Amino acid sequence: MAGSIEAYFDSVAEDYDSHKRAGWYQAHGELVLGLAGELPAGARVLDIGCGTGHLLRRMATDQPAIEALGVDLSARMVAVARATGAAHPGLRFEQMDWESPGAPARVEGTGFDLVTCLNCAHYFADPVGAFRRMRHALRPGGRLLLLDRARDGAPATALLGLLHRHLLRDRVRFHAAGDLARMVREAGFAEVRIAARVRRWAWKGKLVTSLAVIQAQASPHTFREDHS
Repeated sequence: MAGSIEAYFDSVAEDYDSHKRAGWYQAHGELVLGLAGELPAGARVLDIGCGTGHLLRRMATDQPAIEALGVDLSARMVAVARATGAAHPGLRFEQMDWESPGAPARVEGTGFDLVTCLNCAHYFADPVGAFRRMRHALRPGGRLLLLDRARDGAPATALLGLLHRHLLRDRVRFHAAGDLARMVREAGFAEVRIAARVRRWAWKGKLVTSLAVIQAQASPHTFREDHS
């Protein structure tokens, strides 16, 4: 399944920032940027499923002193991100399957102040495991901002999920907002909350939108438990 996901995003990488859904996806980034707020100079950011790097470019434009790494399954997406992000020296992009065993080591272990992950949760074969790796990439007290399409409030998304499960029989699963928050808690995060919901008709060129943003913290207490 990972191969087919990679092949699809490879095929759309060149025009991903300009196709008819680009404004919809980019609005997701603006929502997360607003929640991220101002970061301290030198803050380290990890964006999982970075695509063409739009979120990190926007962040670096407003806050040029950050250091950020974007990772994505698609090699072509990463190539576009490197080309379009070349003007920002603090940005770096790597091709990576976040669910592969060696992924955490390749992002230089822990120490990130913020991990962002937009529109990837429904692709993870093991969401709790993927979220746990995000927690380990954060410094104690670091934050997670996770955005994904929410099944609740979007009948079309719920129907698409049924098609993936019963007809296509792949691993794509759309989750309700509460289920996303629950899985983030299961991954060991603290202070987990639904920080934003977007439920809109005809928003940014899409007929029905239902999004959830989960905010959480990598608790120092959890880290002590992990390493005892």
